[in-house]
Amino acid sequence: MKYGICFLSCTTIYSDMSEYCTPAGQLLFGETYEVINSNKKFIEIQCINNSISGYILKSQSRILSPKEFKVLQNAPKYYTTDSVSTIILNHAITLLSIGSTLYNFDGLVCQFMDQKINFNGNAISSTQVLQQHQIETLLKKLVNTPYMTGGQSIFGMDPLGLIRFYLKYLGINSPKNIDEMLDIGQHISLIKNAKFGDLVFWGQKNVEQVSILLNNNCLIHCNGMIKISKYDYLGIINSDDNSYEFSKIIKIVRL
Repeated sequence: MKYGICFLSCTTIYSDMSEYCTPAGQLLFGETYEVINSNKKFIEIQCINNSISGYILKSQSRILSPKEFKVLQNAPKYYTTDSVSTIILNHAITLLSIGSTLYNFDGLVCQFMDQKINFNGNAISSTQVLQQHQIETLLKKLVNTPYMTGGQSIFGMDPLGLIRFYLKYLGINSPKNIDEMLDIGQHISLIKNAKFGDLVFWGQKNVEQVSILLNNNCLIHCNGMIKISKYDYLGIINSDDNSYEFSKIIKIVRL
């Protein structure tokens, strides 16, 4: 069995073996994957920490030996918390999006196998239990991130990417798609009983939007960009004209 690691700022995961198909997601720096199959151009992968599967370019892969993978799996993991941070990799500066993964981080240097890498930024342990204000601060750093299908970085994100980001810092493995997220957590029947951190799924017959509740009758969601909007029992309020962007709640989930 083979494994790999993302050693770029991010790597696109394609839904099939074509660079022109709809992306299935992204790998951020430090995230690992299992190699399912490969050909001259593409590698079929399954992400280790969530349910994303698809294809990445072989030229963007770095394969790990079973021993290297085991060492990384057992190493302390840290997630970056600055919107953008930097590392010095192969004598060049590499930008990291918030949510990237570091290993064996001591505050200045992280280590990948036998390679020590200087890191300029802040990160928290993957095992740290975050307080409400810390989660809200992390989510607000995503505001104005543009919509991008399959995106999971500060440079582009979709609704599923926003939820995967949130679940990562809660230490919860993400389901494969938004519909699967309907089956996790505790069902809350009324919006008036919802509270900070609850997921609210909006749409008519199918899920069209998912949001995370914040304080003060606000929520964060991705509609053109990541933004914070007011809401009430009638729906998500568009701040431009006070109309309702999404008006029907399909389900409210407490993690």
